[in-house]
Amino acid sequence: MSHGYAPYQQQQQPYPSYDAYPMYDMNNNNINSYPVNTEKYARYNTTPQRSCCDRACCGCCTCCPRWCRWISCILFLLVIAIVIVIVVLGAMFKKPSVEFTGIQGTPSLTTSNGTVLNLGLDLGFSVNNPNIESVTFTSLEAQVYYHGFNNVTIGQGSLNDLHISSNAITNIQFPFTLSIDPSNKDDTAIATKLLSDCGIGGNQEKINLDYKLVATVKVVGISIHVPFSSSVDFDCPMSSTNQQQILSSIAKQILGHS
Repeated sequence: MSHGYAPYQQQQQPYPSYDAYPMYDMNNNNINSYPVNTEKYARYNTTPQRSCCDRACCGCCTCCPRWCRWISCILFLLVIAIVIVIVVLGAMFKKPSVEFTGIQGTPSLTTSNGTVLNLGLDLGFSVNNPNIESVTFTSLEAQVYYHGFNNVTIGQGSLNDLHISSNAITNIQFPFTLSIDPSNKDDTAIATKLLSDCGIGGNQEKINLDYKLVATVKVVGISIHVPFSSSVDFDCPMSSTNQQQILSSIAKQILGHS
């Protein structure tokens, strides 16, 4: 008997399509059992898998060859290591102390053109370097002034390839050459002061010299100039009979021009 109902037919409901993600076993082998239809995951599955080392070292630069990425990574690590060493050494650096130890040897005193007084002498210094790193100065250039007359240069000195040892005291001799011309109005007052300090016409006093020093040191092939200034004082080294006669002659010339 028909009641007008259509026979029941089970209709298959369509399942939603999902793009499966790749699956891997313990050995990192692809065991994906679902087909991947999208172009995105198709490209992903065909891309070679990178090792942990590749991901750790410049893993973002995948467009470069592996050897290029490794070289860049090593250079980058070296730069970081050098910067760390420089920062640590700079933080631990202590300023070396410099002490004047006196005149070394016998000074030379000569005259030129009858009026120019030339004085050559070696000044001794003691440098105490408490740091763990040594320093080598390629050059030291100094300008000398008589104390109180810092606008007139009366001499100069130079020293090359000076090595300062680490954790040690280094003794050095710095040669200076002084030239004073009493006939020059800028040097007349300086010559008078020098003669007075050497006891010509009065009591002998210490000679006081100011100097400005420029030290040059090379770091990674780059020259760095370090300025330094100080002063030294010492007894007049011109005590021999011949030297006193030269000073007396210069004094007479000054008095004759005054």
